[in-house]
Amino acid sequence: MNFKIFVINLDGSESRLESIKSQLDKIGQSFERVSAIRGSLLSEDEKKQVYSIASNKKNYYKLLSDGEIGCSLSHISCWRKIIDDKLDYALILEDDAVVTGDLIKYINELKKISPDSWDYIKLSHGRKIKKLRDTMKLDNGLTLNTCLKLPSTTTGQFVSLTGAKKLLKHSLPISRPIDIDLQYWYEKDITPLVAIPFPIENGDFGSDINNISGDRRDVNKNRILKIKLKLISLFNILYNRKKLTLPTRKKNG
Repeated sequence: MNFKIFVINLDGSESRLESIKSQLDKIGQSFERVSAIRGSLLSEDEKKQVYSIASNKKNYYKLLSDGEIGCSLSHISCWRKIIDDKLDYALILEDDAVVTGDLIKYINELKKISPDSWDYIKLSHGRKIKKLRDTMKLDNGLTLNTCLKLPSTTTGQFVSLTGAKKLLKHSLPISRPIDIDLQYWYEKDITPLVAIPFPIENGDFGSDINNISGDRRDVNKNRILKIKLKLISLFNILYNRKKLTLPTRKKNG
């Protein structure tokens, strides 16, 4: 299997890079650093090429910050690397990830599963634990689950080659924060899964990537649009729920 670990890290954030390196060293895993994109350094022309204010106003209840744009572009660059490197799948981590002992177990268990039978596996949770739907039991007490609404975090995830191609196809123009945009999985025709127990936790010190994204609580919001979008999303999730399927094991797995 062609597999890599990508760690998204801002230039100069050496302490966070050292933290994730130390954790991955303990489980015998090397990684490739991916330089995070700082949205505030993009020129107006560069920003217009990847971000649409019109689409943003249509699809989300507030304008995106430079940090949110940069965070999205950082993940998009990882999806491109999966395709360019012809990987079967990759583990993408943000630099505030806290690795638990279950991560190496998931890495080993995924070797037994067909990479073309899944697109995206969420490895960390957001502020709320989402309700699960169907469950595939793995060894060592691990599970892969379908979930109508994915956790709103991108601290850790597995992305397959087929998933990267689908995500990249629908990645631009950016119109929502990346973690929220992934909750609209039905727009991208991806098969998302959630790993339970979560093998990645969010660090207390916070990611530089997330810090430059801005605080969503302290901005002017269009609350009516927020409610409208939530209702539309709920309808689409329920309408497309039968598309959520569990992955399949390899015949020799």
